[in-house]
Amino acid sequence: MRLAKRVGALATLATLLAAAPARGEGIFAEAGLGAQAFIGDGANYAALGPAFDIRAGYAPQEWLAIGLYAAGSMHATTTPPPPEHQFFQMYKLGADVRWTLPVGRIGLFAEGSGGIAFINTNVLDQVGITLPYRHSGPFLLAGGGIEYHSDNPRFAFGIAGDYGAYPLFPGLFSVGMRVTVRYAW
Repeated sequence: MRLAKRVGALATLATLLAAAPARGEGIFAEAGLGAQAFIGDGANYAALGPAFDIRAGYAPQEWLAIGLYAAGSMHATTTPPPPEHQFFQMYKLGADVRWTLPVGRIGLFAEGSGGIAFINTNVLDQVGITLPYRHSGPFLLAGGGIEYHSDNPRFAFGIAGDYGAYPLFPGLFSVGMRVTVRYAW
C-alpha cells in the first residue's frame, strides 16, 4: 500500500513537471477573486472582506509580464459609534510586473504593483485613517503565487497572495489571497 502511494505521488509529480506546452506570450488578461484583510492599526477598524482584481498587459517573455491592474474590495467597519454598521469599498488602479519561474506545467511567480487607492466613504475619518480632504493615496503591493498551465497554452489557473502598504493612510496595511484564471492571446 505504501509503495502504491509513493508511485502515485511520483506519477503526479512527473505529470506536473513534465514539459508543458509553450506558455502564452504576448497580450494577456487575468481575473482574480478572493479576500482582503487589514493588519496593523487598520485591523481594528476594518473587517475581512471579499476582493476582486483584473490585470491586463503584455508578456514579452514567458518569465516576464508587465501590465495594468484594477482591484476592489468591500469591508465592514468596526469604528466606534456613531455611525454603526457601516461599510466601505477600496478601489485600486495601477501598474504591475510579474516574474515567473517556469517548472514544467507549474509557474512560481513574484509580483509587484503600485498606483493609487481610493476609499469611497468618510467612515474612517473618525479614526484618522482617512481625512475629510483625503480619501485617496498611493499603494504598493508585493506578493507571489503558483500557477498551473493547462494543455491549452493560453490558459493558466493559480493561487496568489500579496501584502499591501498605503503610505497616506496611517496604520493601514493589507494581506490578500485570491484564485486566478489567466488567458494569453
